[in-house]
Amino acid sequence: MLSIFIRFMSWSLLGLSVLPLPVQAVDNGVFDSSRDWSETQIERYFSGINEIRRADGLAPFSSSGQLAVAAQNKAEDMARAGYFAHYGPDGKTPWQWLDEAGYQPLYAGENLARNGFDADAVLKAWLASAGHKKNIMNEKFSEMGIGIARAAYEGRETIFVVQMFGQPLLDASLSATSQTASS
Repeated sequence: MLSIFIRFMSWSLLGLSVLPLPVQAVDNGVFDSSRDWSETQIERYFSGINEIRRADGLAPFSSSGQLAVAAQNKAEDMARAGYFAHYGPDGKTPWQWLDEAGYQPLYAGENLARNGFDADAVLKAWLASAGHKKNIMNEKFSEMGIGIARAAYEGRETIFVVQMFGQPLLDASLSATSQTASS
């Protein structure tokens, strides 16, 4: 019963933010998830976000492989299916992506952006949006994963960026156990 309550609480605290940005004309409608290009962009997003957090006195995010898998799968799904939303046209929720990646959150959040050709511009736009900034600066989140996919969307070449945040349930359990053991 406690597990169900904790999971419900983590879902109810899920922070969701969407950021549509201006887009450029497209030559073709081919879905592209080029890993080399994506990894370079992901590194730029990750380092930029952690610089912002450090400047505000917050701990930087750790990289989570599971959150990265969830974010990449979501970005690729949006690119393939042609939607831009937290909930898929099939009703799939953000936390279902986390479940499929094996991530068990105590807290979780998601930011979306499209046309993420310039990581610095997306970061500035996210910080100018109260909901996005709240997720980025949330002290309850300790880990982050980012996914990027490129495809035609509404007749234009678009980069879909998915940023997933979390505090794993396991870390919270271990922290509580170590506090009890040291008392």
